[in-house]
Amino acid sequence: MARNIKRGFNRLFVVLTIGWAIYCLLVIPLQVKRQAMELYSKQLSICSSSHLVNETYQECAAFVEKTWGSGVDHAFGKFYGQYWSYVLLALTAIPVAVYGLCRTLGLVGLWIYRGYAT
Repeated sequence: MARNIKRGFNRLFVVLTIGWAIYCLLVIPLQVKRQAMELYSKQLSICSSSHLVNETYQECAAFVEKTWGSGVDHAFGKFYGQYWSYVLLALTAIPVAVYGLCRTLGLVGLWIYRGYAT
């Protein structure tokens, strides 16, 4: 029976690790891009909401485009280029630490359940 629990835990861990990898590789960069797009939109709306003369609005819009436009377009690719070491660390170290912690807690719980017998 203990072997089936270990096998089930290992299978569950593999499935959760795959889900974690998908989250780290796809969801987080999309969230970063969405946040950059929201900041870009806020900055551009400040230019259009204030009562600026046409030339001043164009200067403001050009400044926003210069500072945010290229960042929004390439946020997805820059995420992997600039933060690849953090992504690799998150993909490997966190699942290993969680696996070790769960196995340790399981062994300690089993040891306590058996009455501290060795």
